[in-house]
Amino acid sequence: DTLVESTFVLQRQCSDVLFTKDDQSEGMYFLIKGTCSFAVDGKEFATIGPGESFGELALIYDMPHCTTATFTSDAEIYMVPLEVYQEVKLDHVNIRRRILRDVNKMSWIACLDRPERAIAANNMVPRTVPPNQTLIVQGENPKWLFILVKGVAEVLVSTSDEPPTAVKTLSNGDYFGEQAILHRGQYLYSVRTSTV
Repeated sequence: DTLVESTFVLQRQCSDVLFTKDDQSEGMYFLIKGTCSFAVDGKEFATIGPGESFGELALIYDMPHCTTATFTSDAEIYMVPLEVYQEVKLDHVNIRRRILRDVNKMSWIACLDRPERAIAANNMVPRTVPPNQTLIVQGENPKWLFILVKGVAEVLVSTSDEPPTAVKTLSNGDYFGEQAILHRGQYLYSVRTSTV
């Protein structure tokens, strides 16, 4: 939400220079309309069109721009100011730290070394799920492996002539859905949340 609310549109004309080599970064940009070329020491090496982003390297590495950006047609761009980018980046880092902290508490992850745990945490997406929400459905193709960080969920198994029956209760640190992914099969059970 912060990113969307704080992004604003800039209009530029053909031949306008947005930034030059060695300028300090003021933000990152998304080209909506028009074209923009990039040059180093007067030699053009790339041109981009609508839908592409630029200027992010200077933000990511906290360094001056290494190219000069010149519009080669009238253009419209979204700009994400430096301060907004830094705020979003900090939020992202804090979320990843929280995930890594939770992952480190799980006994089954002890077999991974610290860099492997960091990689695993970096690929996880945190979600808060309300009670009575079905997370996976028996017979469906797998999409996710789930790790229950907090709360309780029930494993349910269905047969053709009986309603689903709870066969196991999952709690903090338990994971599910991995067998269907590893064996490229379907989920063998359903899982429904009991508490948040």
